[in-house]
Amino acid sequence: DSGFRLPYYGAPTNDWLRLEYDHSHRKTMSQLLPRDLQVRRALNDLPTLGRTLGVVNVNTSTEPNLNIMITRDRLTETTAFRDLVAMVRYAIDFYANETARRKIEQKERDAPIEPTSLKFERVEQVLEHYEPEIAHDVYQTLHEKVQEATTSAKAHDEMVLEQMGLLAPLATAGISALAYQHELKKQFAHIESIIERIKEIEMKDNQLQGDLSDLRLDLSSWLNRAKATNALFDYLADTENTKMRHRFRAIIVIKDVIAQTRFLARDIEIDVSRLDDHLYLPKASLAEWGAIFQNVFTNAFNAMLDSETRCLQVSSRTNGKSREILIQDTGIGIHLQNADRFFEPFFRALTISPERRALGYGGTGLGLTIVRLLANNIGCHVKFVEPEEGFSTAFSIRWRETK
Repeated sequence: DSGFRLPYYGAPTNDWLRLEYDHSHRKTMSQLLPRDLQVRRALNDLPTLGRTLGVVNVNTSTEPNLNIMITRDRLTETTAFRDLVAMVRYAIDFYANETARRKIEQKERDAPIEPTSLKFERVEQVLEHYEPEIAHDVYQTLHEKVQEATTSAKAHDEMVLEQMGLLAPLATAGISALAYQHELKKQFAHIESIIERIKEIEMKDNQLQGDLSDLRLDLSSWLNRAKATNALFDYLADTENTKMRHRFRAIIVIKDVIAQTRFLARDIEIDVSRLDDHLYLPKASLAEWGAIFQNVFTNAFNAMLDSETRCLQVSSRTNGKSREILIQDTGIGIHLQNADRFFEPFFRALTISPERRALGYGGTGLGLTIVRLLANNIGCHVKFVEPEEGFSTAFSIRWRETK
């Protein structure tokens, strides 16, 4: 204090910051740090007095309400003193928190990457080791179940490897698409200037003037369609849409996707009257949900190309904690026993004519593969189900609420 050392706080037996107290009581969470900075069990790394060396400079002559006791051995425990303790302790809690964070990150870096199937195989080895100590019928049941789990895990590991091999080119294509979108916007501006220049041209020849007018209208029509196609990538262009994960209202996201894909739907009726206005989608980014609904809607549009009645309906169903969004169409339909094949990469059951493909329909057969990859990451189960009366195909997106 003002150049003099306060003796009471220099003694090793004094715990004015309650470091020894909190350490001995196994406190795990800081009462000072904000929640978004907290690391689980961080105060386990709280330093005790034996590992703490520091200096706190105070001046009681200038600090209001900070006073030395008449015995000159310590500060009076006023509000100002408690604030001082909180400030110093905040820094130490932050140190402990970051120490815990570094340990967790280091543990994750050093952790061996091991397929799930190998973990089940080790369980099987342990089970075989203790076979003499387990009742025969119990052992047989356990052994069968572990083998089933091992087989299932191996199949899942193989599927994950296939998906990882697919994600690399998809990621490259996505980055290229963003660069392409940026370049297209500059080209659109150039085309717009050309359209305006054509509009200003006046010809004495009525036939030639009519031809120029038709050319301008064709260019304008192409430009509007190109802009609409380019808008499908708008979700990816915004960093917030790709990184921020929220629980969005289903009706808002779906109506947004309908507006984006309207140029592909053409005159197809899209009904959302049976979609619960208060239904919230599982936590994910807007880009993820946009990709899911865009792909499912586009597939439905393709399936209805030659249908007399063309209707797409999006509805929702609730059963206890189970939530489901159902996307139904009046297209050509599919056989449910073979439905899983549609989720395989590059599988296409619908043949698109060159004329239809020229209009923008049809893809590479990756749409539903991407949908399942994204849905699994979000925590949803996607599949084709039995359609309701009046529809030929029904696509289900289902999840379970935890609260």
